[in-house]
Amino acid sequence: MSASPRAFEQTDSGPQSAGDTATFSPRATIVATRDRPAPWLRSVRDKLEQLLALPENWNSYGARPVSHDAAARANEFAAYLSYVVGVVEPAVGATPDGDVGFCWDAGTWSLDVSIDGTGLISYVYLDEENHGNDRDTCTRDIAQLIPLLTQWSS
Repeated sequence: MSASPRAFEQTDSGPQSAGDTATFSPRATIVATRDRPAPWLRSVRDKLEQLLALPENWNSYGARPVSHDAAARANEFAAYLSYVVGVVEPAVGATPDGDVGFCWDAGTWSLDVSIDGTGLISYVYLDEENHGNDRDTCTRDIAQLIPLLTQWSS
């Protein structure tokens, strides 16, 4: 993942940008990017630092501490998304496996993401208005999440 994404044009064959491929719905979408990261990136980075201080068994049910690798991958993920117009600040937390979780909730839609130390992105997307859009999957391609996050701003 680079620090800032390039603009993606989503077409029938997926987003068109060097090194980024994925298959999405057939409608075309333009994703705008910023020149600088969104102001919320500092807050997310502060939360990531706080998560690294969690001890073993932080939830009293045997949770592992957040791994430095997971926090580093989560930082890269947040930095990347902070350049995409329309992506709002996520809630940030730890998972019992020692990974980092991000959550966006837009009323009838929600996206829960977990990032492990290898950069694997596990996510659950729920759309209460159209369950046909629901997803529960894993990827290493952050571009698959951008259309989900940016449609909330329209």
